[in-house]
Amino acid sequence: MAKNLTGTRIAFLVANEGIEQVEQTEPRQAAAAAGAAVDLVAPKPGEAQAYNHLDKADTFPVGRTTNEVHESEYDAVVLPGGVANGDQLRTDEPAVRSPVG
Repeated sequence: MAKNLTGTRIAFLVANEGIEQVEQTEPRQAAAAAGAAVDLVAPKPGEAQAYNHLDKADTFPVGRTTNEVHESEYDAVVLPGGVANGDQLRTDEPAVRSPVG
């Protein structure tokens, strides 16, 4: 049974391309099912392209950009896996400046 996360806000911080799909979708769905408000945060507006290993998978709408958010808005930050995800985020100044924007 999942812990009740009602009233909790979680940022899922991703690059616009290179997220390992299952490492973003599974935790995000679990957090939302437990009652958390979740935001997909990326450097650029639009969509985030996920991958299943090296193959393109689904795209996901970006809710907010790293320039629009501040860590004080969130109770937790999730950095999904995928080599490209972390590698690309390290070049985004707002993402590096603080855990979220």
